[in-house]
Amino acid sequence: MKVEDIRRVLIIGAGSMGQQIGFQCAIHGYDVALYDISPEMLDKAKERIILKPGPTRPS
Repeated sequence: MKVEDIRRVLIIGAGSMGQQIGFQCAIHGYDVALYDISPEMLDKAKERIILKPGPTRPS
């Protein structure tokens, strides 16, 4: 497997660090899945990622 083959990223923990990692992955075109036991943290992370669009990676 090469780095270029990676299309999806799973991040466990949607706190400050998980949100930032998810944000960076999303703006660089990766499909991001966040997992957290707190629904409130997932909502905050979702808002942050959706509100800040960035460049997309070519398919």
